[in-house]
Amino acid sequence: MLEVLKPLASLWHIIAFACGFLFVFQSYLALFGQVRYDRRHNRIIRYADRHLWLSGFAIIAIGLLINGPETYLSNPKLWTKVTLITIWAISTETIRGYALPRLRLGQRLPMLVAGTVSLACWIYGAFLGVAHGLAYGKAPLWALMAGFPIVLLGLSILALKLKASLALSVDNP
Repeated sequence: MLEVLKPLASLWHIIAFACGFLFVFQSYLALFGQVRYDRRHNRIIRYADRHLWLSGFAIIAIGLLINGPETYLSNPKLWTKVTLITIWAISTETIRGYALPRLRLGQRLPMLVAGTVSLACWIYGAFLGVAHGLAYGKAPLWALMAGFPIVLLGLSILALKLKASLALSVDNP
């Protein structure tokens, strides 16, 4: 029965990810004037966040039951995901509590920084979700964690390029 529940929980997780990522990415692009921001996305993103958390806990519970706590909890990939989710949660709360109020005052930089971190978490989290071959010690924690700053650096470069293109379009209407 658990072998059937595991792919169903994974499907639930993928659907929540896809819905959330689509709107997170659109909101991120809106910071650069690439698309129009739609406030309705906030509700969808929060709904997707909630379902990512619930489905993630379901996947962990099923993994614990199938593999046993000793095996499941010794997986470096699991702890990479936990670390990444912690960073994501902090960036989400930073967006809601600090960056969004600053954005309303016309200060975009805090939202760009927190949004870039959040988007990097979404992208690297998706990679970890499908990187089944890296589980159970096939890659050490340090190597798994090293991928996140690489993704963050790539997105930071993209953000700088988008910001520069926005500045150019504002200067040359």
